[in-house]
Amino acid sequence: MSKWNADQYEKFIKNRTQPAIDLANRLENLSPENILDIGCGTGNSTKVLKDKFPYAEIIGADNSEEMLLKARKNYSDIEFIKADAGGDMHEIAKKYDIIFSNACIQWIPNHKKLLPKLMAFFKNNGTLAIQIPIQRKHPVHIIIGKLSCTEKWKNKITPRQYNNLTTEEYFDILSYISNDFELWEKHTATVCLIMKVL
Repeated sequence: MSKWNADQYEKFIKNRTQPAIDLANRLENLSPENILDIGCGTGNSTKVLKDKFPYAEIIGADNSEEMLLKARKNYSDIEFIKADAGGDMHEIAKKYDIIFSNACIQWIPNHKKLLPKLMAFFKNNGTLAIQIPIQRKHPVHIIIGKLSCTEKWKNKITPRQYNNLTTEEYFDILSYISNDFELWEKHTATVCLIMKVL
C-alpha cells in the first residue's frame, strides 16, 4: 500500500467529496443507528454521512495514520479508528446499519472475497453503499498504460494491476449475497452499488 499524503489529498477535496455526496444522497428512507465509513481518508466522506444522518453514530475507518490524524483534526466530533479493510478487520467490534465506502476498495484485491466478507459486519436489514472508481477506464490511467508500453518509458513505469471487476462480475457477486440491490456505472468511470443485507 502506498503512503498517503493527507495535505496533497485535500488539495482536491471538493472533487474527492462529490462522489460521496452523490452516493449518500441515494440512501433514502433510512434511519440508521450507526454507520461505518470504510476508507474514510481525511474524513470528508464521514462528514457527508454525519450531515445526512446527524443522529447516527458515525465511525470513520482507514489504514493510514496520516489520513486519520488529519480526519481527527478536521472533525473532532466524529470517531475515527485504524482498520484495514483488506485484512481481517478484527478492529471492527460492532455490527452496522450502513457500511459506506467512497473510492477505497479499488485499492484492495479480490472483491469476490471482500464483498461477502463485509456481510459479517451488518445488522439485519443493513445497507452496503460503495463507490468504486474504474481506474482502467479513467483517461489518465489509459495514458499511463500506453506510456508504460513505449520504448522510452517501459523501464520506468510499471504497468498497473487493477483490482476492479467488471460491472457484470459485481452483479454476479451481489446476486449471490443479496436479493435486493442496485448497481450502476456512471460516465465518470465509476461503479456504484447499494445493497440491502437481509
